[in-house]
Amino acid sequence: MRRPLLLLVLIFLGGFILMRLIRSAISQNSTPPSYDTGSSGGAEGSAPSAPEGPFADARLTVLRQQLNANGYASVQFRPNGDAIELWGTVPSNFDLSRVEMICMSAGFPTLEVHVKVADNDWSG
Repeated sequence: MRRPLLLLVLIFLGGFILMRLIRSAISQNSTPPSYDTGSSGGAEGSAPSAPEGPFADARLTVLRQQLNANGYASVQFRPNGDAIELWGTVPSNFDLSRVEMICMSAGFPTLEVHVKVADNDWSG
């Protein structure tokens, strides 16, 4: 009786490890070779100074539109390698979670979040 359960656990564990390896390999290969990580401009949600192609530019445009449409115009972002860096201020932790979900739905699974929460009182 224990062997089928052990086999099932090992299959799930192996699948999890395999998915982590695939995700790691994809993220290592996704950075274009012409990307300049030291871009100084574009801190207000615009595209970086080094062109990344129309698909990356479209994702940045969609992200800005979605943040603005949901009332998060104060949240700024810029690409940082294979991640997107976020900063600004949001009203609550719920809003911070929504901003993170908007970024992920726009095609940015890796986030560097430096967003401040204005109402950081957990007692109420």
